[in-house]
Amino acid sequence: RETPADAGSYDHHHSLQQAAAAIRECDILFVTCGAGFGVDMGLHTYDEFYAKPELLGGHDYRELASPGLAKTDPALWWGFTGSCIDAFRDAHPHEGFSVLAEMQKFVCLRSTASTFQHFLEQRRAKLKPAALSPVELKAMIRDVEKQLGICTAGAVDTWRMGPRELSNKFKNVVMGGEMGMAVLAQMTTAQPFFCATTNVDKHLVNTLGKPSVHEMHGRDERLQCSACRCVWDIPLSFRFNVPMETMRYVRAASAPEEQPSELKCPECGVLGRPNVLLFGDMSFIPDKSFLSERLWGHAAQDMLAHDEQTRAVVLEIGCGRLVPNLAVLGEQMAMRFQRATRQHSAESESSSLTPRVSLIRLNPDAGCRAWASTSVEEGDVFEPGRNGNPSYVFLQSGAKTGLTDLWSAVVASC
Repeated sequence: RETPADAGSYDHHHSLQQAAAAIRECDILFVTCGAGFGVDMGLHTYDEFYAKPELLGGHDYRELASPGLAKTDPALWWGFTGSCIDAFRDAHPHEGFSVLAEMQKFVCLRSTASTFQHFLEQRRAKLKPAALSPVELKAMIRDVEKQLGICTAGAVDTWRMGPRELSNKFKNVVMGGEMGMAVLAQMTTAQPFFCATTNVDKHLVNTLGKPSVHEMHGRDERLQCSACRCVWDIPLSFRFNVPMETMRYVRAASAPEEQPSELKCPECGVLGRPNVLLFGDMSFIPDKSFLSERLWGHAAQDMLAHDEQTRAVVLEIGCGRLVPNLAVLGEQMAMRFQRATRQHSAESESSSLTPRVSLIRLNPDAGCRAWASTSVEEGDVFEPGRNGNPSYVFLQSGAKTGLTDLWSAVVASC
């Protein structure tokens, strides 16, 4: 898709200053982190796995990351899974993680946290209490988790639904009531900062805190049971130590009684599988943080619609095009934010059409400069910075260098 942002020469210094100004003035910050965010930790992206099969012992990445392999070749399946888990745990977060933590603090100090929390509480209040006992509510919440597992994390298509409508989508499952609200309150951050990631290495959760992170594809060192749907973490002391020349974990092919207890369900004893969304996966069990993302996003839109001084930034880091869903999510989030500002403009004749929403895309691949979306929602025209649409800044840089340079520019201009 060609956009005005694709035309003309690239001026890195000018783009850096534009991005720094947007971050410095933002009151709401939504961050998306793709596989490229982990490159500076020594981790690989999807593109690298596809381009260099030798990284996986000559095996095809899509084959290794498919649930069917667990039945046809369990030793290879667990070899790939185990090598990934060991690699994630051995990796050390780069300086970009610290920068995100600083940005999280910065936006919370700049934007009155109580103001965002006010709009969040208003959204929560729309979840009307149900006349159900705690036992009935718990059973219903358990039921929605099971159904969401069948729906495989379908994130973007239901985003526009409100919390109550989203709940009603799943066969009369009620997320209201005292218990339901307690669940939403626990999983939704009251900060005007949120991060969505397809990375499964847990480092962002360790840095930013679980309430502020939606792990869209799950977490590799967390297992799930296909029998009772229990989810548990693999102990930190457990290592797979897979020989890379074979990429096979031989214990996985042994008799059930000889398989490691750490990989078995603590409730029923069935051998688990990674709690990660795989290719063609129809049994992945997502956590409820994607509901948190929607509730947070609706509160952010309310805040933008209420106050014409509020500004928002969507910061995309290392999101490629081989699996473009995260880049698409960032673009759509920016457009939703901007629609909220148009609502205020329609109600106030004094409102300016100057964009109050910015999309900053940070990627070393110049090919990622263009829009990732293959379609637009009705009423949206993807012309960055024009006609009241979001402004757009592309920074051609890796995650570590790009974030540290961006934060230095923000600090220098404060």
